[in-house]
Amino acid sequence: MNASEAATRPPATWLVVVALSLLLGLQPITTDLYLPALPQMQRALGVSPSASQLTLSVLVLAFGIGQLVWGPVADRVGRRPVLRWGLSLFVVASGLTVIADSLGLMVAARAAQGACLSAAVVCGRAMVRDLYAPVDGARMMAHGMG
Repeated sequence: MNASEAATRPPATWLVVVALSLLLGLQPITTDLYLPALPQMQRALGVSPSASQLTLSVLVLAFGIGQLVWGPVADRVGRRPVLRWGLSLFVVASGLTVIADSLGLMVAARAAQGACLSAAVVCGRAMVRDLYAPVDGARMMAHGMG
C-alpha cells in the first residue's frame, strides 16, 4: 500500500464506531443523567418544578437550533475545529452547571451545553458521511447508535 492509498482509506471500523458512540451518546447522557437531580435542584435553588424543568427545555431547544448553526460552520471551516471548540465549550458549560447558584445561571449554562453539544453530534454525523458511501455510512451510524 502506498501513501496515497493509506490517505484515502477510511479509518478502522471499530474506531469509527467507538468515536461515533461517544459523540452521539453525549446528548442522551446530558439529558438522562440530569433528570433524577431535578427535585434536588429545585430545593437547592428554591424554585418551582416548572422552573427547574425549564433547564431541560432550554437545553433541547439550544441543541436543535445549534445544529442549524454548526452544520454550515463545519462545512466552511472543517469538522475538527468545530468539534474541538464545541466539545471544549461543552466542558466549560458543564462546569458552570456544577457551580450555578441561581436559576438564571443554570438556564444559561444548560442552553450553552445544548448549543455546544450540537456541534459534536453534527460533526460526528458529518464525518461519517465524509468517510463512507451512503450504505456503509448508514451501517456505521447504526452501529454507533446501537
